[in-house]
Amino acid sequence: MSQPPPPTYYPPPPPQKSGMRTEVKVAIIVGAIVAVIIVAGVAASFQQQATTPNIEVTNRQGTYSRFCGSYYSNTTTWTLSATLVNTGGRGYAEIAYQLNGATVTSNNYFVNSQSSKDISYGFTLNSCQDPAGSTYNIIVLSQRGA
Repeated sequence: MSQPPPPTYYPPPPPQKSGMRTEVKVAIIVGAIVAVIIVAGVAASFQQQATTPNIEVTNRQGTYSRFCGSYYSNTTTWTLSATLVNTGGRGYAEIAYQLNGATVTSNNYFVNSQSSKDISYGFTLNSCQDPAGSTYNIIVLSQRGA
């Protein structure tokens, strides 16, 4: 004698779940999004550092010549020189040439990234001053990326 077929249930039972739970999937997706945001922020920071110039003045030097007396022009000529060193991205620096704390002039210079540039400026004063008591300086007024 044959056995009767097993009873059929309606609706059929749902298939057994396999794999990860929904909470685990959501946690992985959120973690991946956070990781992408962090990596993008770090990359943007490196790019910002690479595009921002960092220009400093080094190797300042100053020389003068006096033309004083009854047969001369009664002037003092100064030549100021320095080296601009850029440890950042390429950019422009506005440089001021100062004598006794007063700015004589300012110029803009382009300095490529990770490089240096020698600069020089000469000027004549209509006075026969004693340069021994004078002070000079070359400073960065501002800088901007190229």
